[in-house]
Amino acid sequence: VDWSEEIVCLHGIAFLLAEAYTTVDDSSAAVPAEATAAAEEASAESNEHARLQHQQKQDQSSSSSNTLLSQQKACLREEAATQRDCSDIDKQMAASPETRRMFSNVLMPALRFYWKAYIPNCFFSDGTVKELTNLKALYRVFERC
Repeated sequence: VDWSEEIVCLHGIAFLLAEAYTTVDDSSAAVPAEATAAAEEASAESNEHARLQHQQKQDQSSSSSNTLLSQQKACLREEAATQRDCSDIDKQMAASPETRRMFSNVLMPALRFYWKAYIPNCFFSDGTVKELTNLKALYRVFERC
């Protein structure tokens, strides 16, 4: 995976997630132009990707789609058997190392950068969003230990 190409897509995803969870219109919440451009570019890329996938699916013969369907069914059966064998919820919910790296190195930093820009300022004043702690307060606590 070339992360330099994927970063635009992930910024677009972060923007769209923030936009989806922000339903209150607040004129004081400004949207950065770079975030809007990144989201539009990511949307255009995803539309093109979806169109190409649709075209590829139409080009495939029915026998290859039947083979793919049987492979998917076998994979789902195998996954269900593995989950039945594994009673520990932590093992069932565990993410792969690649997924963890993607979340910690790409998605979370993008959300950290954009999250405050899309939350209306009135949410901070009326208590909808509440700051639980900050880094300075955490340092004070750990200095005492």
